[in-house]
Amino acid sequence: MIGQRDTRKADQKADQGTQLNGATTTMLYKMKQRMADSAGYVVLSFICSILCLQPVLADDLTNGALDDSTVGIIDTTTRIIGGSPTSHRDFPFVVTMVRSGAGPLTSRHFCGATIINEKWLLTAAHCMFNFFGFRIEPESFRVAVGVTNLRTQSPEELVVANYYIHPEYVADVQLLENDIALIELANVIPGARTISLYDESAEGLVGVNSTIIGYGAKQYISSEEVVRSEVLRSANIPIVSKEVCNSPISYAGTVNDSHICAGFAQGGVDSCSGDSGGPLIAVLDGVPTQLGVVSSGNGCALPQFYGLYTDVGRYTDWIKQFTQIETTSRPENVERGGSAGSSSGSGATWVLLWLMVGVFIKRRVSRRS
Repeated sequence: MIGQRDTRKADQKADQGTQLNGATTTMLYKMKQRMADSAGYVVLSFICSILCLQPVLADDLTNGALDDSTVGIIDTTTRIIGGSPTSHRDFPFVVTMVRSGAGPLTSRHFCGATIINEKWLLTAAHCMFNFFGFRIEPESFRVAVGVTNLRTQSPEELVVANYYIHPEYVADVQLLENDIALIELANVIPGARTISLYDESAEGLVGVNSTIIGYGAKQYISSEEVVRSEVLRSANIPIVSKEVCNSPISYAGTVNDSHICAGFAQGGVDSCSGDSGGPLIAVLDGVPTQLGVVSSGNGCALPQFYGLYTDVGRYTDWIKQFTQIETTSRPENVERGGSAGSSSGSGATWVLLWLMVGVFIKRRVSRRS
C-alpha cells in the first residue's frame, strides 16, 4: 500500500467526465490558495459545484493530482505497495468506501474502513472531506462489504446514516493530527465480522510485525502517477519507533503522538493512494487486532519515509462514547520479528495465522452509548 495520496491522473482514464483533470485541479487549487482569505473563495466554490459532478475527496488530492512542489504538504493518500493480492475471507472486517452512483467500484472507491461492530466503522477523518476542504454529505457515499475484486464484484452497497470526525482533527500543512472518524450505518451488517481494537498506544510495540490491508495503489511512479489495484492487497511491515521516524533524514520531528510509524528504512513496502482509512493490524495473543488507521506519509514506499498511521489505542475512550467495541490488551509476551531495515514478505503468513485462529477470540468488551 502507499500512504494517503491522490491518484487523480490514473482515475481520469476510468472516470473522464466525472472528475476534474489534473491541469484543471492544479489551477483551481492555486486559485483557492490565493483567494482563501477573500470573497473570491465563494466564487471558486461555486465553480467547483458546477465542475465537480461527484465529490472530489481528500484522497483524490493526495493521490498525485498535485505534486509535492505544488501542494507543499505531506501526502495524505492511502496506499499498499510491495504486497500481494489477498481475499476478503482472510480480512472480513475490511470494507471499501465508494462514491454514490453508477459504475464499477474501481471508479468509485476512495477510502477503506474497518468493521468495529455490526453498525459502526472506523476510518480516517481526512476521508470525510472533499478537495476544497468541505465535509462530504453522508448520502454522497456508500459502503461495500465482502469485496475482493473491485472490478468484477457488485455487492450490496450499505447506506450511511451519519459520520463523526474526532473533534480535535487538524489538517495541518505538514501533518494530519487526530486523523480518525467513525461511520454509522443506517442498518446493521448481517453476520458482521469485526476487528478488535488495541486499547493502548502501539508505541510500545516497536519491532512487532504488522499487516496493512487495502485496495490502494500497488505501484508508486511519482506524486502524479500511480498504478491502481483492482483487488484487495496486504503486506507485512514492522512498527517503527517515533525516534527513528522523527530523525533528520526522515520526518525531522514533525510526527506527533497521534501517529505511529511502520515500514522499512529502504522503502518498497507501504500503504498508498486509495488505502486511507484502512487498517494496520497485528495478531496479539492469537487475536487479530487493529493498531492503526492508514493516515498519511511522504510519497509512497520511499526510503526513510515510513507510513504514518493514526494510533488507534489513543482513541478508544472517544470511540466508546458512540458505540460498543471489542478491545485487546497488551500481551504479556510481545514477539518482535521485524526491524526498520529488514525486508518484508507477502501477506501469506498472516493468512496462515488467520486460518489457525479460525474465529475471533473475544477480549474485554467496552460499552459505548
